[in-house]
Amino acid sequence: MNKKTIGTVLALAMTASCTFGLLGCGKEYNSEKDLETVKSAIGMIDSLYGDKELITSSDYEVLGAITVRGENYPINWSIAPAGSCEINDISEFLSIGEMRADNLRTVSVTQAEVDIDYILTATVTVGKASEAVNINHRVPAKVKAHTGTAEDPYLPSNVIEIAKNLEAGAYLQADGKNQKVYVKGYVIDRGTFNSAKNRYNYIYIADSYEVGKGKDSADVIMLYTLTCDTEIVTDGNSIGVGDCLTVFGYIQKYVDKYNKEIIEVTYSGSDVVTAVDIQKAKS
Repeated sequence: MNKKTIGTVLALAMTASCTFGLLGCGKEYNSEKDLETVKSAIGMIDSLYGDKELITSSDYEVLGAITVRGENYPINWSIAPAGSCEINDISEFLSIGEMRADNLRTVSVTQAEVDIDYILTATVTVGKASEAVNINHRVPAKVKAHTGTAEDPYLPSNVIEIAKNLEAGAYLQADGKNQKVYVKGYVIDRGTFNSAKNRYNYIYIADSYEVGKGKDSADVIMLYTLTCDTEIVTDGNSIGVGDCLTVFGYIQKYVDKYNKEIIEVTYSGSDVVTAVDIQKAKS
């Protein structure tokens, strides 16, 4: 073998060594950078969605890609039933759409006869590095229909469904007049008490009471005002968080100055909202 051949072999050997050795160090560095990138991406996704409302009865949107240090990385979303889910195949009730031009994907939700507990998983892959975050969700079961009478009051979820068909600012009507109905729910926020006018304002009620349930939960509506003019509710000490309260008032889709829709039970003209029953929470 001549010197030129030996030199060529040595050069090839060194190239191979660099490819699998020295460049391996370079790949290790890149792998570490890729891992850092996916961890940052997953951290941002977790902060965006991990503390959001976990009970979703209607469609919602998620990001299709996440930006880290000026670069966009696609998010692979997947859905699987949780261990507590009674339905094995939930594809009939939950699906994720393709990414749109606005970088959003729609999670389509259909309610079943039972609750659907599921896990929404976001995965980001960069090179060979991959990280994921699991977010627990629930689709609540279909709400039983009620009539809004004294014998069969609406639940807050029924009120929300009714209000979906109302124009902004409109009241539920019957025969061309604002219709007064009965609504029953659990107090999650007792609002404020105006002692001068002897009434409550901004009470929030839900279908059920759970510690930590917030005003933005899927089954929550607002009682704009509640007059203390009955033996049931007499003063600022009458209502507490966790109490089951039945009221008689008007359903309205109110729109505030920020153009936010608020589903509420409120007064109409001089006709006020009154309490007809209260079951105190167990201490």
